[in-house]
Amino acid sequence: MLAVLWLSACGTQGPAPAARIPAGSPAPTATPSPTPRPDALRDPVIVQVENSPDARPQRGLAEAAVLYEYSAEGGISRFSALYFKPPAGQVGPVRSARIATVTLCSLYDAVLMYSGASNYIEGRLQQSGMRHYDEDTSSGDLFRIRSRYPPHNLYTDGSHIADLLGRVGDPPAAYVLWPRLAPGVPPPPGTPVHSLAVPISPFEQPVFTWTAEGFVRTEPRTGPLLDGATLRPLTLPTVIVLQVPVKPAPEVVDVNGVMGLDHTLTGSGPAQVFTGGIAYTATWQQDAKGPPRLLLPDGTPAPIAPGEAAVELVPTGSPAVVR
Repeated sequence: MLAVLWLSACGTQGPAPAARIPAGSPAPTATPSPTPRPDALRDPVIVQVENSPDARPQRGLAEAAVLYEYSAEGGISRFSALYFKPPAGQVGPVRSARIATVTLCSLYDAVLMYSGASNYIEGRLQQSGMRHYDEDTSSGDLFRIRSRYPPHNLYTDGSHIADLLGRVGDPPAAYVLWPRLAPGVPPPPGTPVHSLAVPISPFEQPVFTWTAEGFVRTEPRTGPLLDGATLRPLTLPTVIVLQVPVKPAPEVVDVNGVMGLDHTLTGSGPAQVFTGGIAYTATWQQDAKGPPRLLLPDGTPAPIAPGEAAVELVPTGSPAVVR
């Protein structure tokens, strides 16, 4: 009411009359400014991390909030690691982008850090207007280390990621991540699982084995996937397997003449969710922004544990093999 009287007074010659507050009415108080949530998401950085045998042990995968994995040409998988806050240590080896990377950057409004890409993918990144930075354009926020040989020696770290975000902007995210199980609350009833093998490609079929700390990821050829800084195995509270259409991408051909792959991450499809040593059958539905919705057969959200979630992309009709 005070604001209305003041505005009315702007068109008069004399001073505005004092506002009259009815007897017994409480005195007006200012509306407090909302306090920003400390856990509010901001646009993430996606770092492309290599997963060839020569790249192991990688660094920084355990500090990602969401870790996507999908097949690149030749069947070797590639990680897209999402960081909603800069990690404490190094991340890498950093390698090139794929078609799935472009889609993920769009869904999450992400800043991309990568080593480069084919002309086709570079063109899509340019046309999209998404923020993307390679070794030449990152102003030193991607750097080479001496303890590994090229091309497996391009890295970044938390301070350089923070520097890049400080230069290019880090606005609030237009979405939220999945709701999480409350700490100490057991997941709903499901099918107990000891381990699962994920058929990302004929070459890459990682095994996730349940322990009290989470699902430990093991490479069938090289053993547990270790962190190069801590030498601890990558252990994930939640593993999500999405069945998605995968088709050859003739626009992308590597130096050996092998055709790339196009993963369709929009729409919906079958999914499996593994958390707390329990397996759940689900469906995924991708909204315009943010992570896919994961729904149980009764329509309720699938349980997701606090902490990092791995999202494994497999071809439609190739679910994880549960043991």
